[in-house]
Amino acid sequence: CPGLISDAYKGQAGRPYSPTAKEKRESAEQRERQRQEFERRQAEIEQATAKDRQKASEKSTAMLAKANKDPRLSPYWQAKEKAAGLPLPMPSDICCDDVRMFLPVIGPVYWNNSLLVPLYIVGGDLNLCQVSVEIICGTSNPQASRTGEKRGLKHGRREGVFYPINISAARNGSPIVICEGVSSGVALNMMTGGKLPIFCAMSCGNFESVLDELCALYDRSPAFIVGDVGEGHRFAKRLADGLPRRNLYAVDLEPCLPEQDGADPFDILARHGVENGRVLLRSMFRTARGLRGDDSLCDVAGNS
Repeated sequence: CPGLISDAYKGQAGRPYSPTAKEKRESAEQRERQRQEFERRQAEIEQATAKDRQKASEKSTAMLAKANKDPRLSPYWQAKEKAAGLPLPMPSDICCDDVRMFLPVIGPVYWNNSLLVPLYIVGGDLNLCQVSVEIICGTSNPQASRTGEKRGLKHGRREGVFYPINISAARNGSPIVICEGVSSGVALNMMTGGKLPIFCAMSCGNFESVLDELCALYDRSPAFIVGDVGEGHRFAKRLADGLPRRNLYAVDLEPCLPEQDGADPFDILARHGVENGRVLLRSMFRTARGLRGDDSLCDVAGNS
């Protein structure tokens, strides 16, 4: 009807509605039933997720126990050694095997000579607990992914998991280093002379969760987050600026890898070598502390 819409916008269309006491009561009861149903469904989802995670954890343990190939057969590791121009130390608990997984649409896929990286959390007894695994793809058959692509198990835990390198050097109060990938962790361990513990968070989005996990063990330790150039460093800087923890530092790699978005500590090793890389890291660690107003120096060889 002419004018009806304009009257409605002015609040003049129809009479004001006022629900009765019965309607109010029925509406409140309906909302309560909906709330209870929502909570019931959420509890079912969480329970199913816990069961799925437990199955994924058991599967990861079985995969690691079955793996019997030399990790140096991995085309990913061979490409890293070729880029670095020297043999890389292989962590003892990283395994290699042929992995079969089912991908939607594609179907069964085999990743031959894939690296299996165990992922850990801090357990209730303050010991490390292996809960999942990251698969660094080898040769794909059929061609479904590139060599070096990272895959996780379906329903496997992702938040807060990490891969530690040289954890025997960790002491509460001594510096710890958090990075993204395993190759970054290996490079940092070489350039720091094996004097600092390295924790690989697997992705920059996992930095904060890993910090929360490690807080129970190293709450007094200065933490240096070495994110990849670009998004990784932005994540690290937001954490350093936003969290109340004072001894948290974001190390910027871009001065040594200008305009190379996604470049990581391994690229510093491959370009500058171990000794020159150590000198550069020392400078970048000191710069990170200076930007936070901390004038004390931390040597990346492990001396504060």
